[in-house]
Amino acid sequence: MSEGEEQPEVDVEKGEVSDGQMAEIRTGDFYTIKQVALKLGFTVAHITKLCQIERIRAIKHAGSRWRIPKSEYERLTTEKVPPLPYKKKQPEVLEIDVPAKEETETKKAEKGGASPLDIFAIFGGSK
Repeated sequence: MSEGEEQPEVDVEKGEVSDGQMAEIRTGDFYTIKQVALKLGFTVAHITKLCQIERIRAIKHAGSRWRIPKSEYERLTTEKVPPLPYKKKQPEVLEIDVPAKEETETKKAEKGGASPLDIFAIFGGSK
């Protein structure tokens, strides 16, 4: 392609890059997620998530894999890979109503029930 020719449009399914970074991708100056993950010591899932939420500038062509421009990889090596945004889950608070000891004994007396240990008294044994 000569310098005056316009480059063909690329169908981008996801992600966003600058015009300069798009030119890099068109000329083949890009890395895959797996390459970046291996080089920087992160998991593929971590780098993929950062691309999906656009903390790493990358594009995904329709029906293709993510492509990270070389300039973006260089930025990651100097500025470090951003952390994943985690939302801390608030623990669910369960209210447990524990009856007072007096209530329990009163209910037991009302029911006329015996505790499992009272079985010894029935057969003449001791607790």
